[in-house]
Amino acid sequence: MSQEMLSDVTIGLLYMIGYLIMLCAGGFIADYVLPHIPPLQRWLDSLPPYEDDYEDKEERT
Repeated sequence: MSQEMLSDVTIGLLYMIGYLIMLCAGGFIADYVLPHIPPLQRWLDSLPPYEDDYEDKEERT
């Protein structure tokens, strides 16, 4: 590998690490911070339960 290619790979890895850190921070906020805000928790509780698509797939076959 040339020195230029190695530096390009390093820069790409740094960008990927930055994106992964943002995703981890967003997941932490969504799981642990937002449920402690009362208006948001009431809104989340008012949503209908999530239904998986397993039943639809079984009916098609």
